[in-house]
Amino acid sequence: MAEHAPVILFLEADTDARRVLSRFLVRWGELRAVETIEAAREVIEQEVPEILIVDPDAQDGDGIELVGQLRERVPWAQVLVIAASDKAERTGAFIAAGANDVVSRPFDIGTLEGRILRLKEAIPQRKLEFERLKQLEARVRHVDAIAMLGTVAATTAHELAGPLSAIMTNADMIEAALHRPKLGPAERDNAVQSVQDILLATRVIQEFIARVRTTAKREDAHFVDDSLAMAIDTTRLFLRQKMMFSRVAVQWPTPETIPRMEHVPTRLTQAMTNMVANAIEAAGQGGRVQVRCAEAADQVLIAVDDDGPGLSGEQLKSAVQPFYTTKSGGTGLGLSVINDVVREHGGILEFGTGIEGKGLSVKMVLPKFRTSPASRKP
Repeated sequence: MAEHAPVILFLEADTDARRVLSRFLVRWGELRAVETIEAAREVIEQEVPEILIVDPDAQDGDGIELVGQLRERVPWAQVLVIAASDKAERTGAFIAAGANDVVSRPFDIGTLEGRILRLKEAIPQRKLEFERLKQLEARVRHVDAIAMLGTVAATTAHELAGPLSAIMTNADMIEAALHRPKLGPAERDNAVQSVQDILLATRVIQEFIARVRTTAKREDAHFVDDSLAMAIDTTRLFLRQKMMFSRVAVQWPTPETIPRMEHVPTRLTQAMTNMVANAIEAAGQGGRVQVRCAEAADQVLIAVDDDGPGLSGEQLKSAVQPFYTTKSGGTGLGLSVINDVVREHGGILEFGTGIEGKGLSVKMVLPKFRTSPASRKP
């Protein structure tokens, strides 16, 4: 197999020095001798120089940026700087930029020969290292993509569980009603309400899917200036079955305490459903949960308190990380989802002590408006 002849790019401003050294350098590869940085850039754009020999005294600059340009195009390239002995500061800058070696003028031609031979021998190993690094980076990206896909799948399953549970519960109620010989007015009203609840849960699922698509397209979520009553009512619907079987007493905010704010309804519902569901599970059979709303100046507080065992300081540090959970069989996505919603609304997530000094209080502190009052249109 013929020995590999690298392309050698030689930048030398002095005509005589360029002519003399070119006769020597041509023995080591395919030589491209130029006198300006601009000409050297053109060579780098058109070919693949694997060795750059550069004189810092070019007419149109010192060539340091040239080293970076070559490294970007040919990461395994070798760079040798030939400079006067009194230019130590400039050669130091070349080393910092990625030069492999420096030869000071005047020099012996035998010394230069040994330096170039070492650079040439280093090319295959550097190229192999670069290819391995590319393969490793590709593997890391692949693993990251799989992890992201797993997170999306787990989040989707987690967030659709509430509305699907509501659909199944109300469908069972309608089926039971249809098997009765005759429906009274109250039963008919219950069946109508169940259909409306199914339609609401279906819309929430549709909006969740639309939001996933919007996120993939990097589109902004749709904020509305409205009361939080709908988000709270929908949360109660999604958790009706959970509340019934857990026997946890949930105290909801009274209508007069429910504020209005600029928010994404489905996202606030998503966060509140996770907050209350977590609190119900933490409180356990016979426990208590309190949902609170308050507003002050340009902020809105939504808090969910429980009287369960609470979380330690160390647990709270990891609580908002995806898949972190202290519950057997838990997904570890609840607080992570809540935190994402809070950040989307420009707020902060806080933790405190729950009911009567026990349990946990999870608080969303959100701006009432996305813009300052002075900048809003009347």
